[in-house]
Amino acid sequence: MNINLLKRTAAGASLVLAAAGLVLSFSTSASAEPTVTGTGSTIGTIPLCDWTLKGVGSSIALENPAYKTLASNETKYRGLPYDLEGKTTDIEIYASNPTFEDSTTDEYNCSWYGTAVGGSVLITTGADPKFTSSTTDDSGDNSMGFDLSPTNKLVGLASIVGEACTLWTADPIADVFTTDTSSTPLALVAADTTSTSRCTYSIAYSTTIPADQNPNDPGVDYALEGPAMTTTLVVGGP
Repeated sequence: MNINLLKRTAAGASLVLAAAGLVLSFSTSASAEPTVTGTGSTIGTIPLCDWTLKGVGSSIALENPAYKTLASNETKYRGLPYDLEGKTTDIEIYASNPTFEDSTTDEYNCSWYGTAVGGSVLITTGADPKFTSSTTDDSGDNSMGFDLSPTNKLVGLASIVGEACTLWTADPIADVFTTDTSSTPLALVAADTTSTSRCTYSIAYSTTIPADQNPNDPGVDYALEGPAMTTTLVVGGP
């Protein structure tokens, strides 16, 4: 047997296997086409928060406290000062999903998306505030009407309800007499605003019909109409 020949044959086989391995490696790399793989996703978003003012009525009924309790001649106007008072109650200002009809404690109901804005209530009256009168039979009978003055004002006292108003600023209502007024009874700054910020408040109003008024038609009921109190929701704080 030719031992040298066997060694050469084995060596040759080894070279062939090595070459085959190299060819396979080069072939895979050379024939691969580049593939671009994109990335994507679908995400949900929640509504942008907004402010809502709820519960402001179209009128405020002012009554004499005694007449309200006991409607009799002794509690009616008879030429002496006659006190009137009334109240707006359960007025709510709140931040939430703008489609919600009520405030919520769900912090995920909406988002300010990093740019929260405060909210406030603005109450204004026009110039020359006064009370005018009329009767059922005579809409022009202003004999029980009277002007407001520094000594006979329409006074408003605001009060907040509940612990939710802790971070809110509450200020007095400007006395209404002789000129226009502007008041911000309730306000929350942006830094304290969340997606569930809310506050409930009420305002008690009072004034006095002066003494010595002389009705043209004594014995009938007179309807009094006072100055308009315009309430506005201000988005963005005071």
